Amino acid sequence: MTLEAYFAQYGEAYRWSLDPNVKATSGKKNVPPSRPPRRALLEIGMLLFDEASAPSWGGPYPGNFAHFRLWDHRADVETLTRMTAYVVACQAAFDERGSEAILGHRKPRHLKLKTDDQTKVKETADERRARIRADYVFRLENESPTLARPFTLDLSGNDDTSYRRTFADEVEAREFLALLEASQPLNLWTDIHPLFAFTN
Repeated sequence: MTLEAYFAQYGEAYRWSLDPNVKATSGKKNVPPSRPPRRALLEIGMLLFDEASAPSWGGPYPGNFAHFRLWDHRADVETLTRMTAYVVACQAAFDERGSEAILGHRKPRHLKLKTDDQTKVKETADERRARIRADYVFRLENESPTLARPFTLDLSGNDDTSYRRTFADEVEAREFLALLEASQPLNLWTDIHPLFAFTN
């Protein structure tokens, strides 16, 4: 749903926090000199969530909605370069020493085998390491834009819950957003949490 359609249906109470045009002209004091924008806003709007999961947004917007913004960060080469180096360094550190420390603090999952008696077995150390590394790398790659993934889709409730997913190009990002829009009402825990990095 577009912002204007949302305001028409649910009122103007949240325009000050949702509409970037209003925030940009809110009369803040001590505004620094203008500089080239570090990112471009490609699309902005609202996504509808089901009754069961909407409260988990830390408070949804009226009507069980969360707010989305699609960004293009390609103009901010300096930050993209810095974050790319950070992601590479974190992955290297994890591979060198972090996995053993993390493995020591996480219990193995019990996996159900597809047998008649539903026998449960513990993960091996290698299986645990691979799972934890995959989760860690996914979070790293989706928390901040990088040179390889300079587009972001940010989702947020009206208080303190937010998620982000990064993309390699605009087409991929828009196709993913279109899939979310076509799947409304969404469920936070099945449609968002496994596919986004939790950022706040």
